[in-house]
Amino acid sequence: MYGPRGRVLLYTWAVLRWGVFSELNSQEPFYMHDTGEIEAVRCPEHISGTFKNRDGDRHCEIDPSTLLPTKNCVFIPDSEQNTNVSIMYQPSITQEATFCDENTHNFWVQNAQNKLCDYRSVWGVISQTPDFKDGNNPPMTADPPSPTFTLLRARQRVVCLVLDTSGSMTQSDRINRLRQAAMIFLDQIVEQGSRVGIVEFKGYARILKGLVLIDGQAARTQLASALPSAADGGTKICSGIQKAFEVLRQDDGDTAGDEIILLTDGEDSSVGSCLEEVKRSGVHVHTIALGPSADPRLEEFAKETGGTRFSASDKLDSNELIISFGSITSQSGDDITSAIQLLSKGSRTDPGSQFQGEVPVDPTVGNDTVLTFTWEHAQPDITVRSPSGVSYKNIDMEIHSAEKIVLFKIPGIAQVLNTQEQLLNRKGHSVIWELVRDFYVYP
Repeated sequence: MYGPRGRVLLYTWAVLRWGVFSELNSQEPFYMHDTGEIEAVRCPEHISGTFKNRDGDRHCEIDPSTLLPTKNCVFIPDSEQNTNVSIMYQPSITQEATFCDENTHNFWVQNAQNKLCDYRSVWGVISQTPDFKDGNNPPMTADPPSPTFTLLRARQRVVCLVLDTSGSMTQSDRINRLRQAAMIFLDQIVEQGSRVGIVEFKGYARILKGLVLIDGQAARTQLASALPSAADGGTKICSGIQKAFEVLRQDDGDTAGDEIILLTDGEDSSVGSCLEEVKRSGVHVHTIALGPSADPRLEEFAKETGGTRFSASDKLDSNELIISFGSITSQSGDDITSAIQLLSKGSRTDPGSQFQGEVPVDPTVGNDTVLTFTWEHAQPDITVRSPSGVSYKNIDMEIHSAEKIVLFKIPGIAQVLNTQEQLLNRKGHSVIWELVRDFYVYP
């Protein structure tokens, strides 16, 4: 389909928004009128034009089996018309365009509009849609207002973590699991060049960290150190969101296109009071519902703002919370800066038992690989063995005892082949998880 951009846009909008169809028929472009005249498929039928042979001969041949012109024949509309032309016929005709209604619709022809819409006119279909039915959106009585434009350009990611620290977060070790998942997000997931802030909310909200530019490991560590570690009080979700707006405005005074990662485990009777404000802000809200009592209305924030929705159970043998945070990556399409999860596996271990396996690394990945180990009770003894036979122990790794995280970071390009690891649980029953993430390798 081709023609002036405005007409092609209107044609496409009519198809996608109102469910109408083309009034052309390229397969059967001619039909026999009840008057006995050969006519071209068009709407309205008063559009004038010429039958022309594709080979250059002005005259078309007639197929004796159909009594209609052969496939070499085409109908060429005149450049000037004495009638309006339907947008759904040919947007390319430079004539005043409209939609065929009951008075101008061509009911005789076999085209997609007639076949699929029970021979109803295009305007007959459109006028019964919610956009126009019962007098909705009547014609304007004055010139339309001048359009306003907002220039959007690609930029680095701006994110605010909005974290529930109400009293219920002390249950099922939720506050520590929050710290664990958020720390992994800050250390491994959020992209270099992003700006990140942190807000906590309970019966009130406060800023734990304003926007920090992720320009190296020091910035990631600075953010991780600001994560909350205590929980008490009630739940005021909207206060946390509104405080996040203050953080997100710190870079350019605006919130449009920014992101909020909202985690909560509780219900809040006033949660719907800020939904319209959130929609107007242009922020994308990603929601993580933790535990069985998280407010079901939480999903509306993600649904209405184009965010993503996650839920995580209280099962201690599940790493759903870490996976949820790890799935919230930039949608910029820049694979170079986005982390890839290669592996996630866990095991419930008895005292003295081992958890072991292999990590496959192929040539397309293996850039700045990080092996992350988490545990439930006692820190395990960890051994990672490279393909060349070199062994690495806990002492060679980055240990965060309070968060129950061990990070083994392989800078640069990891060796292709399989890396082996072994974890020994020395005391107490425990659930041990391993996650492996890295980045694409580009030639």
